[in-house]
Amino acid sequence: SDAVIEIDSLAEGKDFRLSINRGKFDDINQNIYEECFSSIIQTITTARIKLEEIDDIVLIGGSSRIPRIKDMLKELFGKELSLIINADEAVADGAAIHAAMLSSDIYYQYSQYYSTLFLMDILPFSIGIKTENGKYYPILVKNTAIPSKNTIKIVLAPSTTSPNVVIDVIEECLLGFTHLHSIPFNDIKD
Repeated sequence: SDAVIEIDSLAEGKDFRLSINRGKFDDINQNIYEECFSSIIQTITTARIKLEEIDDIVLIGGSSRIPRIKDMLKELFGKELSLIINADEAVADGAAIHAAMLSSDIYYQYSQYYSTLFLMDILPFSIGIKTENGKYYPILVKNTAIPSKNTIKIVLAPSTTSPNVVIDVIEECLLGFTHLHSIPFNDIKD
């Protein structure tokens, strides 16, 4: 069956209307589906678990309604998807629980209801620095629980031209940089 998308006055007062069938929709989005599944495989690999060790597959959010996503997951895991959780309510419940856990007053007041739950934020990428010589030093690695802190020691060779160092802050791409000025290299002992 076809779905009709209509947008009034999309551009310069002209209406937009498109009729699209499921097959065309899936063809258009195939590369997005593949990216999603790459993320799933990468997550499972990072967690060091096997597909067979996963008991239930629960979908939440808007993409849980896409039949092709459901079919691909069934094929990947070799089992039916769990339908015991309302996909829309799960998102709202998770957000509410996370907000309550961030608010200590609410958390302690209602902790008996979710004392067995454990939610944590993690870094999706490693964060580190790159020095002028191009060497990258990770400070917080991917999947580190946040908030977090870490200290690293970097030994810099004294520069004959300047006692200053520029350090790039990296998270998959350059986030920014910082300057270290007037480093007392004369005080460094071998």
